Amino acid sequence: MTTLKGVIRSYSAAVRRAERTQQKHNRETAKRYKLQQKAQDIQNAVRAEADYKSYINVLKSVHKDHSDPINWNDILNEEKPIKPEKETGNEEKAQRQIDHYKPSFFDKLFGLTSKKIEKLNRALHQAKDHDESDFNRKLRSFKDELADYDKLQAMARGVLNKDENAYKETLEYFAPFDDLTEASKQLKFKLNPNYIDVEMELMSYSIIPGFELSLTSTGKLSRKNMSTSKYNELLQEHICSSVIRIAKEITIYFPVNYVSITVVVDELDGATGHRINNVKLSTLIPSNRMSDIVLKAINPVDCVKSFVHNMKFVKTTGFSNVAKIDIENNLLSI
Repeated sequence: MTTLKGVIRSYSAAVRRAERTQQKHNRETAKRYKLQQKAQDIQNAVRAEADYKSYINVLKSVHKDHSDPINWNDILNEEKPIKPEKETGNEEKAQRQIDHYKPSFFDKLFGLTSKKIEKLNRALHQAKDHDESDFNRKLRSFKDELADYDKLQAMARGVLNKDENAYKETLEYFAPFDDLTEASKQLKFKLNPNYIDVEMELMSYSIIPGFELSLTSTGKLSRKNMSTSKYNELLQEHICSSVIRIAKEITIYFPVNYVSITVVVDELDGATGHRINNVKLSTLIPSNRMSDIVLKAINPVDCVKSFVHNMKFVKTTGFSNVAKIDIENNLLSI
């Protein structure tokens, strides 16, 4: 996030409403890919292969598309919006035309004076309406800016004081995980002053394609089943990329010392016949480590393994169930 005075407030509001360029690209790519899977006959083989490759890249690079840094102290120092004053420029200009109007010889000859005065008076009323409309527009904008300003001021004070309610409000206001939760995931947060515990539930493995697309030497589209090993490795990379993205967003917005992230998958329990959330990955990440990591250059799996973590993965069989890391005990031992 920008820290220039006069820009913070408007940018803060905009980042909440607008999609980042890369995020928008990722969503459009995923949408095109999903539409292709429903089509009986793919007409454009080159485009289909390109979209497929782009989609695979999106799955592996979730961690690269994060928010810009935010400085809560700069937001606290931002000046309060100034209420606009009503301007009468258009009215004054129209009034001057009335004041300086002098009927010409032809106006008098053809009796046009009263019509021209009437026209000038209509123009004056329109000018007043225009000034009023312009003022009301500026006033509405001011009220929106003031509301954003007051909200951000309270939010900044709360976050810097490590208030859990302010943490919750910040997550709702900036919505940094909207693109993640659209991709077959749900996020649950347990907010604490010094650490945030996140549970990411993967609703379905179908986000990973079970096939590969490529072009033959003759330009035709070739589709083959993806090997189990490659499928599992892609799933692991996507999950770890998502975990790093979550950790990065948390450390951007909140002055916490640690981020705990647990990945669970909704699965059928063969013993009971009920569906349960099995833990597949659990990690505890120090916030200061995230600032030292060059996200564009990392391998997300290796990055997750560099932190305290529980993960059992074999490329031929995928993830096994693991225990969630006990946050409090691990914090005491660090």
